[in-house]
Amino acid sequence: MKRSFALVLALFALNTFAFADDVQPVNTQVAAIVAASTTPAAKATAILGLISTAGAINEAQKADFKKMEAKKSAIELAASTLNKYLPTHNDAVRALAVEQGQHNDAVRAQDAATAQHNANRCVAPSDNPGVCNGYNAEANQLNQRADYLSNEAATLNKRADDLNAEKAKLDEIQKNLSADVLEYTTWSKSYNANVAQNQANIALLISTLKQVLKSNDDCKRTIASGTDENMKEVCSQLFDGNAIHGGDTNRGTGTKTFGTGSNPTNEQEPHN
Repeated sequence: MKRSFALVLALFALNTFAFADDVQPVNTQVAAIVAASTTPAAKATAILGLISTAGAINEAQKADFKKMEAKKSAIELAASTLNKYLPTHNDAVRALAVEQGQHNDAVRAQDAATAQHNANRCVAPSDNPGVCNGYNAEANQLNQRADYLSNEAATLNKRADDLNAEKAKLDEIQKNLSADVLEYTTWSKSYNANVAQNQANIALLISTLKQVLKSNDDCKRTIASGTDENMKEVCSQLFDGNAIHGGDTNRGTGTKTFGTGSNPTNEQEPHN
C-alpha cells in the first residue's frame, strides 16, 4: 500500500532569541535595575549587559538553527526517498507474491505428475526394448521440468531476499524519519516560544534604555536652562530611587540654590 509522507515544518524568524540562561526573567531584572538607587550610567550599563547577553545567545541560537536546518533537509530527503522507492518496493512485493503462488501451483502439478509417472513404471522386455520409450520420454520431461522449477525457486528466493533487504533499509529510514520529525517538531515549538518571549524582552530592554538615557538628558537640559525647582524634581529621580521632590529654596535672603539635592553649595548668610 502506498504511503504518503507530508512534512509540516514550523516557520520561524531569526530576529531575536530568548534569555534561556537567565536566573530571573528579564522583566524582573529590568524592574530591579530601574528601581535601584544608582546613576543613569550604572542603569544603562546594566541594561547594556543584558543586551550583550542577548547577543551571545543570539549567536548560539544561530548555530542551533543551522543544525536544525540540516535536520530539516535530512527529513525532507528521507521523505522523498520513501515516496520514491516505497511504492515501487510494494509493487515488487505484490508481483513476487503472485509469481510465488504460480510457482507453488506448478510445483504441486509437477509433484502430482511425477507421482503418477512413478506409479506406472514401465519395464521393457529384452526382446522389445522400445516398448518403454514413451515412459522414458515422459521421465525426461518431468526431470527437465523439475530442474526448471528448481532454478525458478532459486530466482524467486533471491528476489525475496533482495526485497527483504530493501524493506529493512526502508524501515530504518522510516524509523529515523519518525524520530527526526518528532525531534524537529518539539525543537521548533520551543524555539518559536523562545523567539516570541525574547522579542518582548528586547523591546523592553531598548525601551527602558531609551527612558534612562532620556531622563539623563532631561536632567542635563534642566541644569543648563531650567529653574531650580524643575532641576530638583527631574534630576533627583535619577539618584534616589525615582522619588519625586519639590523645589528647594535657601533660608535667609531667598537666593535660589543649585546644589546636589543635599547641602546647598552656595548658601548665603542673612545681611544686617
